[in-house]
Amino acid sequence: VKQGTSVTQTIQLSSPLKEPRPTVVRIEQISGMPAQARAEGNQFTVTPDGNSHGNMAFKVTASDMADAS
Repeated sequence: VKQGTSVTQTIQLSSPLKEPRPTVVRIEQISGMPAQARAEGNQFTVTPDGNSHGNMAFKVTASDMADAS
């Protein structure tokens, strides 16, 4: 991925629910150079900072139920 370029991924999960509603609950960077990460619905977006390079790792926590709020 080119520096400063956003990458968006849609989560996929297996659920025993009849009508699951995949939702990203949280995303956090666990290693690598600086990057911005945000989540919305069933997608998350990562944007490496302009001077970042190399491997980056993120922990994504997801749910198969809609947010009750």
